[in-house]
Amino acid sequence: MRAALIFPSVLVLSGCNQTEPATSSPATHAERTEVAAHTLASFGGHLLGTDHGEWGGVLVFEDADGAQTELLKDNVRGIVSYNGRVLVFTGLNHLDVARGDLYEAMPYRGVPRLKHLGYFPGTPTDVVSRRDGSVTFLMSGVRFSKDGSEVMDCYEVTQSGIKHSNKCDPPEPLGSNKSFKPNPLRGSA
Repeated sequence: MRAALIFPSVLVLSGCNQTEPATSSPATHAERTEVAAHTLASFGGHLLGTDHGEWGGVLVFEDADGAQTELLKDNVRGIVSYNGRVLVFTGLNHLDVARGDLYEAMPYRGVPRLKHLGYFPGTPTDVVSRRDGSVTFLMSGVRFSKDGSEVMDCYEVTQSGIKHSNKCDPPEPLGSNKSFKPNPLRGSA
């Protein structure tokens, strides 16, 4: 099953108050539907995330009735469950900008709240919940080889924080410019 985000045109035209979550009712024919890049069933509903690069993304909570609440405006790079916690990876790697953040989603009166856990020096990508219970991800935009090509480093979420790891699957080469693209079809490892 693929989850979808609903963007009512009324919210787009009127704008949203940044201090209050934007909630919408289930979709009608006048609304645009978008398939979420990252989804996780949690908190009695679903967390849905999109990533549109330099145009930004969004993290939304959809409750069991289909009502959606926007939680964060940022590119969602991964949503995973780890040791009873829900972690949300966000970030952007565009031109000379490489940044990322890690959040924990926590229950709060029917709609999750986000707690900012920290910043990344680059952009997390290819976030994977592994069969052994660990969570790994690649970091882009931090290191480059002598020929200028990007070097992606592997990291793992641990009880004590984030550490370098060797558990990540290697990124796949993309084109002749030696840039890399993670394999989105890999799923859980």
